[in-house]
Amino acid sequence: MIADSSNSSEVSLTYREASAANGLHAKANDVEVVGPLTGAGSYSQGGNAGDLVELSSLSSKETADWRTGFENIIGSGAAMAGVLNQVRMVASTDCTVLIQGETGTGKELIAAAIHNHSLRSSRPYVTLNCAAIPAGLLESELFGHERGAFTGAFVRKLGRFEAANGGTIFLDEIGDMPLELQPKLLRVLQERQLERLGSTRRQPIDVRVIAATNQKLRTLVASKQFRMDLFYRLNVFPIALPALRHRSDDILLLIQHFVRAHASRMRKTIQWISSSALTALERYDWPGNIRELQNVIERAVILTTGDVLQVPLDALHTPDVGVPSSPRVQPRQTLVEAERAHVIEALKQAGWVVGGTRGAAARLGIARTTMISLMRRLGIERDRNENASASSPDAEGAVASIAGHGLKRCGRSAAQRLNSVNRCECPRRNEQHCLHILVSQQ
Repeated sequence: MIADSSNSSEVSLTYREASAANGLHAKANDVEVVGPLTGAGSYSQGGNAGDLVELSSLSSKETADWRTGFENIIGSGAAMAGVLNQVRMVASTDCTVLIQGETGTGKELIAAAIHNHSLRSSRPYVTLNCAAIPAGLLESELFGHERGAFTGAFVRKLGRFEAANGGTIFLDEIGDMPLELQPKLLRVLQERQLERLGSTRRQPIDVRVIAATNQKLRTLVASKQFRMDLFYRLNVFPIALPALRHRSDDILLLIQHFVRAHASRMRKTIQWISSSALTALERYDWPGNIRELQNVIERAVILTTGDVLQVPLDALHTPDVGVPSSPRVQPRQTLVEAERAHVIEALKQAGWVVGGTRGAAARLGIARTTMISLMRRLGIERDRNENASASSPDAEGAVASIAGHGLKRCGRSAAQRLNSVNRCECPRRNEQHCLHILVSQQ
């Protein structure tokens, strides 16, 4: 989607839309070949015309500008078109922007594009990664400090907000900002004034704020890890960046850009990529998004010795080429279902013994009476067919002892015994082969 620009124009992958627009389209061996065809003699590494997608000489700047109208931003799909429309609408205003997206989706470049197309484009553009600065130094970095404000503060220092006065400040990874510092940032956003650390004088500032995060801020707000008032102050104009796995239409354009950049730097001429490799790259999930794609293409350029890009597909763990990837669906359980399953598992591990040091109650860390109440509430009963009889010599001796005293063995479940008029006693309560007997109440 997004990539740094390059001045080199030696080689690049063409894209299907540009080829179709120029009337450059061909088929061979029932497999589509796209791009301006340059003639035979370029297949130095396996395959034929029907197995390869050709390269063109379109420059990186022409590709990016023709596709998006924004420098350094590459994308042709509907997902990116929606994002870029939002950028165009909000760039000319001074409102606060919150950019959210997974790691590697290009939040920094979107922020820079907003500043570059704003009325503040000629003024300072200052960036700060909130996760990269220790919590104890972040306040000083943001708002500055006076001389003597703390040990080691020998001179006055201007903060990032003052450095960006009249321009734009980009606060990356805003979700990692310490909770104790968030009220001060909120006050600066609301009042457009700041106080340096160690000072009592407020200074007016005129700064546009763009924030970005790869975390779900609403979840952080719900868990009391991020202030609700600060979230709503930042969330004036939210922009959500799509992950690369949702932008398979842009894979070819990005490959084109990265191949050009790395091949030029390594003094290589790469003219082709196999259609099977391109298909695999388009179907891969890309958990690392564009950053991962860039690394894969750089590795591929290093491995390439001829003019066909050698993509290390074995490192991608790609799905079957003939089977489209499907989203992973996790089975859902209610809280009661999860609790019931957990209690049953503890009972099975304890051989359905409730009390004692090796019983299920001890495994769960609760009292025996609490365990019985829990089983009753969840409707848990032992299956009569499961371990109905004990097979150990001790168990057989216990049965003989019961018979000798004229008592009968209890064949009912725990829930049934609780409601019984007969009293259930267990002479071997702490054993796996626990045998319950009924004693008639007189």
